[in-house]
Amino acid sequence: MVLKGLRDKEVFVYIDDILIATETKERHFEVLKLVLEALRAANLKFKPQKCIFLCDRVAFLGHEVTRSGVRVDPSKIERIQQYPRPTCVAEMRAFLGLCGYYRKLVFGFSKIAQPLFELTKAKAPWKWEETQENAFAKLKECLKSAPVLSQPDVEAARSGERPYAIYTDAS
Repeated sequence: MVLKGLRDKEVFVYIDDILIATETKERHFEVLKLVLEALRAANLKFKPQKCIFLCDRVAFLGHEVTRSGVRVDPSKIERIQQYPRPTCVAEMRAFLGLCGYYRKLVFGFSKIAQPLFELTKAKAPWKWEETQENAFAKLKECLKSAPVLSQPDVEAARSGERPYAIYTDAS
């Protein structure tokens, strides 16, 4: 609520994490000043040693944010790649939870993961078959090659230089 008026395309807040992403250094200082003034007015404090200023790349909520866009944090990709084949429902739920956090980066996530979700249903027998093995491997591969999310270039799309399409699913 403290930063409500500042939250737009440059200020992102999640609980006590604040990310300021601007095009220029000058704009960064302008927005930073507004954020610090709002925090001071609300009598909120922060630890300078936990702050990172003027960087081109930052880890934020399991993602890596750069000038070119947002992608899965490489350390999370590595964790997913090293994840062993689940042997019980609890392990499967943990794997699906980890992957599901990045579902917006995997086209058709629900369809790919369906055989794995089947194993988590109440009273479902644990039967790891080729279908589950394929889904497990496919999810890992999709996350390894997940795209970088970026703002669309509307002008380039209008001119036909770089058209884009929007896909949705019901998940």
